[in-house]
Amino acid sequence: AIARVKAKSKVVGWPGTISVVEYPTAEDSGVNAVLVDGQHRLGAYTLLQRQLRSKGETPDSIEGMTEILVELYPSGGEEMAAEIFTEINKAEPCKLVDLPQSGVSESHKEIINGAAEKLRSKYSAMFKPSAACRTPHMNIDNLRDELFQAKVVSRYGFTTDDQLLQWLMDKNEALSKIPKDLWAPRRRTRAKTLERALEKAEMQGFYLGLEWDWLDDNVMAAPLPDEEATEDSEDDAELSS
Repeated sequence: AIARVKAKSKVVGWPGTISVVEYPTAEDSGVNAVLVDGQHRLGAYTLLQRQLRSKGETPDSIEGMTEILVELYPSGGEEMAAEIFTEINKAEPCKLVDLPQSGVSESHKEIINGAAEKLRSKYSAMFKPSAACRTPHMNIDNLRDELFQAKVVSRYGFTTDDQLLQWLMDKNEALSKIPKDLWAPRRRTRAKTLERALEKAEMQGFYLGLEWDWLDDNVMAAPLPDEEATEDSEDDAELSS
């Protein structure tokens, strides 16, 4: 897939890096090298190289095709290679809210960051470091980014993080009142894990990690029953009888 995209791309060079760790051989006659990151990029380059040669061309004939940035860790060992591999694969991608081109103002970012941190302090057991955490858990960077992309601060005119925090707490309270049988699998939850996720959310009193629907006032996970309407209809039934 990378090879197909790169063959059509007009971008010069290859994005990202290839990370290599060197370590001495047992005979101390040289060094071995192990590739710990960038295997797919290197594989795509190899495939494109073969395709070009089959046409009588070479990678040098295409601008930037041979420009691959290599990150070299010298005099390491197998343990270092494993440690670097683990560190690279645990790294989380940068969120849109943190990119300079996102256009978020410093004041809005401070409000989002402050409210997210305070929410995490209240429900520390429900926040996980991984962006791929399972429901009903929450990752603070995912929360920050979702709040930014939903334009919550500007939509409601919040000027402090406490105002945004209260809005989050109100949303959490509203979600807690939805009967279990009215919840349905959506963006974050799956049918086979929904029941267990709901049990954990109820145990911790934290429902915001189940779905993202609550960010939109027009879309909720499920409608709440109209208790007053139910009571009125029962009264009417008694009168008519």
